[in-house]
Amino acid sequence: MQPISDPAEAQGDRVEVKRFTDGTWVMGLSQDSHAQNKPGGGTIAVKDSRGAVRAFFGHVCGPEWLGACFGRAQSLDGLYARLQDKFQEYEWPQAASRVPPANH
Repeated sequence: MQPISDPAEAQGDRVEVKRFTDGTWVMGLSQDSHAQNKPGGGTIAVKDSRGAVRAFFGHVCGPEWLGACFGRAQSLDGLYARLQDKFQEYEWPQAASRVPPANH
């Protein structure tokens, strides 16, 4: 996710993109917890218009789960609140100095 700077650059059908009415956006990839022979099941990686790259671990039920989650979100902060409620967020080394915190 880090090398992609804008959702327009995101290629392929695995990247989900959501643009919010306030101009913010998020794009992400997820790995279905039930996928056979694919490592990393239950992982979500996202990048947003604020420059944050975040990863979450938990139960990703089906390949369309992330798109459905994005679809229900009304704001970037609301999306992160939902993800933090349902998943364990991975703490990147030195993340506090590089990533702006989400506002709740």
